Amino acid sequence: MMCLRSSGAGLLVLVMQLGCGAAAQEGPKAYSCMFSEGASFGLEQGVFKGGPTQASLVFDVTDIDMDAQTAKLRFGAREVPVKLVQAISAVHFIEVAGEGYLNLTTIYAVAGNEQSYPAVHSRHFGVLGQPVVSQYRGTCKAKG
Repeated sequence: MMCLRSSGAGLLVLVMQLGCGAAAQEGPKAYSCMFSEGASFGLEQGVFKGGPTQASLVFDVTDIDMDAQTAKLRFGAREVPVKLVQAISAVHFIEVAGEGYLNLTTIYAVAGNEQSYPAVHSRHFGVLGQPVVSQYRGTCKAKG
């Protein structure tokens, strides 16, 4: 179950609706994510054009520390540190990749669906000085 933390009264009501007690507010310490759909777009003559469909993407989000706002993305044996941003009904994991490019993974909390969370993974980078973006849609499952 993904629980949210805030001092705001409106969010407290949302947390109660999701069934999160005080002891459960930290949420899962890890997720296993599967993105079966992906698309990429590159800039051609000043306009973004769709590229080939991207292959499925699988990775884990581990070592989630809500207080420190940190976590790690694990792609097989490769592990990458990320920043964590808690939102209302979602948590974002932000990676600053080589050359300053950004990768963003968002896992959404959906009331009544604590087994599999909707998720989106976006990559914002460049190739030979040209912008390239990709976005994957899938789900993440809590691990522990």
